[in-house]
Parts: sequence; structure tokens; C-alpha cells
Amino acid sequence: MTKSEIKEYLENYGDKRTVAEFRRKQGDENCIPVIVYKTITECVDSLPEEYSTIIQLHYMSKISLRELAKRMYMSRVAVTKRRDDALDMIANCLSGL
Repeated sequence: MTKSEIKEYLENYGDKRTVAEFRRKQGDENCIPVIVYKTITECVDSLPEEYSTIIQLHYMSKISLRELAKRMYMSRVAVTKRRDDALDMIANCLSGL
């Protein structure tokens, strides 16, 4: 997956999770939505804590980068840089997918 595809996936994480969970309940463990959801979740969980927190709060909890910067006592530029670094790490993690 490209970095832009990962961003798009994370921006729609709630919908993607719903589809994956439905397909899983239907017994379709090996379909693309379930595999991608599981793999991206594992990649996010494997990030260093600060990066994982930024991804989870920004994409999964829909908190703006500005609000994250306030909460983390960092500049918005620093949070944006860490988000972009985290996306690069996720892309590297997914390179085999």
C-alpha cells in the first residue's frame, strides 16, 4: 500500500473496521478487508508509543492535529512530522502486503 492509500484507509478506519468485523463474523477470515484491517492494526500497535498514540488519536478518534499538539505539549509542525513518520513506518510494515 502507498502512503496515500494508508492515509485514506486510516481516515475511513471506522467503516473499514465495520466491514472487516462483519466479514469475519461471516467466517471469511481470508478476505482482503479482514487481512488489511488486521495487518494495519498490528502495524499501528507495533509503532513506538508516541507515534502509535498520534495515529490512534488523529485517525481513529478523529482528533485534529492542532488539538493533539495542545494535548501533547508540542508544536503542530512536530505532531504533523511525527504523524508523517508514523505513516512511513506503517508503509514499511505493510511492504509485504
